Amino acid sequence: IIKFSDFLPETDTIKPVFTSSLADCNGLAKIIVSDPNLKNVEIIKNINCIFSSKNLNDTCIEVTFVALPNVSDFEYEINAIDEFGNVRVIKNKIFKIASIFKFIPNSFDEKQIDFDSIGVGKSLCLPVKIVNTSNYDASIDSSYLYYNFIFSLTHSQLPIIIPANDTIDLYACYSPSKLSKIDRDTLIIGNKCSSLRIPLMGVAVKWQMNANSKCNANIGMTVSADLKPDKAVVVPNPSSGIIQLHFDGNLYAFKKVCLFNCIGQKLLEYQGNDCEFDISKLNSGFYYVIIEQNNLIFHSSFIKE
Repeated sequence: IIKFSDFLPETDTIKPVFTSSLADCNGLAKIIVSDPNLKNVEIIKNINCIFSSKNLNDTCIEVTFVALPNVSDFEYEINAIDEFGNVRVIKNKIFKIASIFKFIPNSFDEKQIDFDSIGVGKSLCLPVKIVNTSNYDASIDSSYLYYNFIFSLTHSQLPIIIPANDTIDLYACYSPSKLSKIDRDTLIIGNKCSSLRIPLMGVAVKWQMNANSKCNANIGMTVSADLKPDKAVVVPNPSSGIIQLHFDGNLYAFKKVCLFNCIGQKLLEYQGNDCEFDISKLNSGFYYVIIEQNNLIFHSSFIKE
């Protein structure tokens, strides 16, 4: 018995496969198509980009797309065809990574974040508004202060994702320990393709506290000398359950405690002279604490395991 199928050519139904690389900072993308019976690769669409192709061997073809200058995204579509008519459609829209971050100054000269005048030994935290100017989500992979002595910030669990055309707040703090004409630092944020430098400025000044004694006599105190900064710390750190607030090494109850996440959003606010707090329901990560007592503000941080 003769079977006609014995005389038919071998066929397969497996489509060509491919690998692709993400666009880098220069807007470059590479696609490698492979198939034992690869016949051709057709460029169906290339928008805002130019392309080139080359045969790596008999079974692989590499196609490279490069974004045109001054464009924020590019798009391509490829048909990969083998000898048996199987077609693999490969298409993508890629956003070119560029310098997309900016900050919103709070000073008149529109060049910096100005903390104005702060009393020696006090602390002030201000939001630094970071804007994603692009039409796609972007990440901040690094954030640090150039000097990191008098100024501080809420260090984050990176990356921080900023939605397209949106703004987030990063809180930076100024805690002078001695009188100064002008204190300066630079907050630097960014990722591998883009960075932003944000100047910070503040002035440490004398400040005065007035009160009444038990004898109903007015008492005044002016702080003008250099101070050793008081220390409020979270114990234990890291923690997964109950934390305590210690001041100068001793357990202490504060009037008001505010808790912020890694991007400066206020999550909780405690009032009422508490010294222990349950953080078991918080997500793992880095948190920042701002403490208020007797018109003074202190700051600390902890890691939730």
